[in-house]
Amino acid sequence: PILIAFSAAKVFGGNQFLGAVIGMIMIHPNLQNAWTVASEGVQTYQSVFGGLYKIPLVGYQGHVIPVIIAVWLMCQIEKRLHKVVPAMIDLFVTPLVSVFVTGYLTLAVIGPIFTTLEDGIINGVQIFDQLPFGIGSFIMGGLYAVTVVAGIHHMYTLIDLGQLAKFGFTYWLPLASAANVAQGGAAFAVALKSKNAKVKSMALPSALSACMGITEPAIFGVNLRYFKPF
Repeated sequence: PILIAFSAAKVFGGNQFLGAVIGMIMIHPNLQNAWTVASEGVQTYQSVFGGLYKIPLVGYQGHVIPVIIAVWLMCQIEKRLHKVVPAMIDLFVTPLVSVFVTGYLTLAVIGPIFTTLEDGIINGVQIFDQLPFGIGSFIMGGLYAVTVVAGIHHMYTLIDLGQLAKFGFTYWLPLASAANVAQGGAAFAVALKSKNAKVKSMALPSALSACMGITEPAIFGVNLRYFKPF
């Protein structure tokens, strides 16, 4: 969570070190280690918002989505405070308020809600992957190239990391790799069948790069151009 928070803060335009602090708060030693919940159960709860409800005091080891959402909130608070806090106290007030408010809201609201959401997504993907006769895997692998075209394929990183953290292995990476090789194979077939020297010179290297994981040249330069290979 610390490294994820540090990187997320950079992406969201906030202070990376404050982001790392949020990551540290989410795995504070006073919170029960998340890896022990399955075997020991939740040991401690804490009332929040004046006793409105109770939250489990559990760390966020192995979680991705709650960390990213928490850091995004922190960056939004930090940016707004920089605009309204006087410059002479900005250096002290802005980091303190940003971390305090985000830390409390993370443990009280963001963490429990988005942990449940993340677990639901990962469990749903896991169930879908394990459908009989490889139906789920076939569908997910087939849709991967479509998400590359749409530019949203990086969202699968969250699923990949979530599966690794929760189950110790991931189905998604092999599926994505197979989809990449399929695009490479299609581009290679175009190179073999085409009599156009220019097409061959473009299709062969793109086929190799697709098999190495870079599919954009094969998809946009060859397969989508002729559509059937895609």
